Amino acid sequence: MAHTPVYLTIRSKDLQNLSAANSYGRMPLQSTITASEDETLVVKLLSFTWPNSFYNLSASLANNTLIYRAPNAISDTTIVVPDGNYCIIELLAYLSSVIPSLTDYTYSEITNKVTLTATSGTTFRFDISPIRRMLGFNGTSYTVTSTLTSDRIVDMTDAKTSLLLRITNLSAQSVIESSHSRFTNVVAVIPIDVCRNHITSYRPQNPMKIALTQGSISDVQIAITFEEGQHVEFNGADWEAVLEISYMKEVHTPRHKTNVDPALMKRMQLHYAEVDKRANGVRGLTQFANVVKRKLSGVKQIDDRRRSNESPST
Repeated sequence: MAHTPVYLTIRSKDLQNLSAANSYGRMPLQSTITASEDETLVVKLLSFTWPNSFYNLSASLANNTLIYRAPNAISDTTIVVPDGNYCIIELLAYLSSVIPSLTDYTYSEITNKVTLTATSGTTFRFDISPIRRMLGFNGTSYTVTSTLTSDRIVDMTDAKTSLLLRITNLSAQSVIESSHSRFTNVVAVIPIDVCRNHITSYRPQNPMKIALTQGSISDVQIAITFEEGQHVEFNGADWEAVLEISYMKEVHTPRHKTNVDPALMKRMQLHYAEVDKRANGVRGLTQFANVVKRKLSGVKQIDDRRRSNESPST
């Protein structure tokens, strides 16, 4: 009897052991989902509704510090930007308010780069400042003489462009992450395509189908992370997900074996036997012709010698 799929509707606020970040929790199942011996459990994400409530710059992401050295100073100064969801203008305004030698700034929407105006001799340590990508700088230390323009585009996402939905207590061999090139527990990759403080619902047209290695599920432990593995800090906001767990029949076909109709197989065997018989007949006639040819050749040689002996001598 074929199993019908099981659908799990999950709200983060209903999960057990919910993390402080609101990104991890456990959903126990009242009835265990079990596959037959010839079945594999397959899980896929049907929808994910979530608020863009996490901060793009925070201590938990370790990307909120800028290190610089003022002119004539003998040591560096570390600026810690308060956690928040900043746009580039807001970030530049804050930095200008706390760095005395940063006298002005501009941002070009055309080039998506910033230009900093600072007192000559100011050194920005972008080689050790995690905030550098947001300002559009590579990992280099720069000493300003007048102005400094970013050498790459501004990236306020800090390369965090997707959320990863993971089921941490289940194992599969379907998805490999580039960060470590190993199989992982990722079930879905959810693009971040919504502005801050907005809610969006992601419904993939072709969801990934993850075949599980275990044959039963008694609970589901879900984690929402960024690509690097950091748990998303939703700041108390809730999210919802719908998962489908289906049963896939395992088809075992022996290698190099084809199921052929017995009557057809018999006709094929008779046909090839007749082909061999005819071929053997042709080979037999060829061999007989060669024997006759050799014998005729021998008779001719004897007759030639006899005629030679009978001819009158000159």
